[in-house]
Amino acid sequence: MRILLQVHSLDQIKTFQDPLVDYVLRDPFFSYKHPSLQTKEDFLEILKDTLLSHHKTYIEINGFIEESDLIGLESWLKELLTYPIQGFYFADLAVLMILKSLNYQGETIYSPETILTNTLEIKTLLALVDRLVISKELTLEEIVKISKTFPQRIEMFGAGHLQMSVSRRPLLSSYLQEIGLSKEVINKTDYRIRELKRKEMMPILEESKTFCVFTQDILNPLEELPVLNQSEIYGIQLDDLFIDKKDAQNFFQLIIDQVKETDLHQIKSFYKINKLPLFKGYFERKTNLRQEAI
Repeated sequence: MRILLQVHSLDQIKTFQDPLVDYVLRDPFFSYKHPSLQTKEDFLEILKDTLLSHHKTYIEINGFIEESDLIGLESWLKELLTYPIQGFYFADLAVLMILKSLNYQGETIYSPETILTNTLEIKTLLALVDRLVISKELTLEEIVKISKTFPQRIEMFGAGHLQMSVSRRPLLSSYLQEIGLSKEVINKTDYRIRELKRKEMMPILEESKTFCVFTQDILNPLEELPVLNQSEIYGIQLDDLFIDKKDAQNFFQLIIDQVKETDLHQIKSFYKINKLPLFKGYFERKTNLRQEAI
């Protein structure tokens, strides 16, 4: 089982050098959830470093592709193909079609965030691509069934804050404008939102074209790793967005160690000192939401 690490900074490349780890970079032009990679120069600097590390390096393009984007997207993909990229993640099939038109022979991974939830749909789409990233809203039992049905062709989000929603509306800046406040909000990771009937303080991220809401707690797969290891899943994705870098380093390194060899004592020792708000997401039930008295 591979570890697919979402790379936001050069420090991560220096920290996570294990051969089990592959790197994933979100592009700065046609993607969202990349608050620290805003320019072509920043992106290419990290891309070149990941390639020098000799780890497999993937590019993720997770945005909504509009008709007016197609020419620019093709030009950008042509430039990226001058680098030895291992593969591309994408949420819009336009990326796949352009790659095919450019005779791209590398890996293609369809990653639409939420909609891949059953074996029939997945079977249909796997005729087009090498792998798929399945929905975050699946139980462990469902993940295992799908992974065993399509061995080494399924990936999943494994650790980090789960994305709950994405919108093109600039909700945070619009709200602040409505209440008469002027604050810098674009690409800031320190804003939180709370629903009226829940206590959770959920991270939010407003970028130039999108607004995202994430779970307050951080998905924790530690106890599920032995089962996932046996399920023939290709890999799990780790993303430290909103997480303290040192805490993320300790947590992610433990995950990497446990993928190699289960050590329950190591997990128990981690829990004794851990301060991260960890939870099990949808592993045990179909929804993690609940109404609370406040």
